[in-house]
Amino acid sequence: FFLILAFTFLSCSSNDSDNSEDYLLPKTIITIDPGFSSDTAAVSYDNNKIKSIAYKMSKIYYYYEGNLIIGKAYYNVMQGKEVRVNEENYSYKNGKLESIKYLDIALAYPRKINIRSVYTYLSDTLIKEQRFSSDYLTKIETEEDYFSLLTIKNGNRIKEVIVNTKTNIPSYGFTYVYDNKNSPFKSIVGMSLLINDEKSSFNNCLSRSSADSGAYFDVHKYEYNSNGYPNLETYYKGGGTQITSFTKYLY
Repeated sequence: FFLILAFTFLSCSSNDSDNSEDYLLPKTIITIDPGFSSDTAAVSYDNNKIKSIAYKMSKIYYYYEGNLIIGKAYYNVMQGKEVRVNEENYSYKNGKLESIKYLDIALAYPRKINIRSVYTYLSDTLIKEQRFSSDYLTKIETEEDYFSLLTIKNGNRIKEVIVNTKTNIPSYGFTYVYDNKNSPFKSIVGMSLLINDEKSSFNNCLSRSSADSGAYFDVHKYEYNSNGYPNLETYYKGGGTQITSFTKYLY
């Protein structure tokens, strides 16, 4: 139910690069779906803090408190006017993401639904993500049927296991493989802490596959610039040979 972004990165965490003096930031992101459509996103910054991402038909605003991203607001752009559709608010504890509160404004109208994700750090590399929902009017909150166990290594999400809340039995999982190059979003202040966000990884995702069968769901190939950042990403859905989309990054 959340606004779907036009580029795909999956991973998470770590904050080592936020104070880097030498960094590149993507200013323009061009996504092309062969035979269908294309979209150009303009990304604005305040130094290396992200302010907004503007697409043809949508826009995302980011809000900071110090060096922490504390919120995002999603808008649809209709006839030149920005209409807010949902938002996310982040809270932290001991320098780590503790919870996210989602408010879906548009699709649940007039009975708004609050969604909350809570993160528990079981070890340096293992994080439990629980999801809760509550009716905007009654305030009654219930935990969802499944939670996730996220494994983090070198700033990247390398595994996700979906577990049944009632039985505590794993249902399915994903394995992620990365290159050793720089993610386009690596140097954005606070981004690496947003472990729910596809832009939080240090490196670039090469593949997402089933943790059980090994079957590929997504494959990504990259061309890099001299600084080790991707200029071009080619995405193959399902791991096939047919190109699903191209994404070009201009810094």
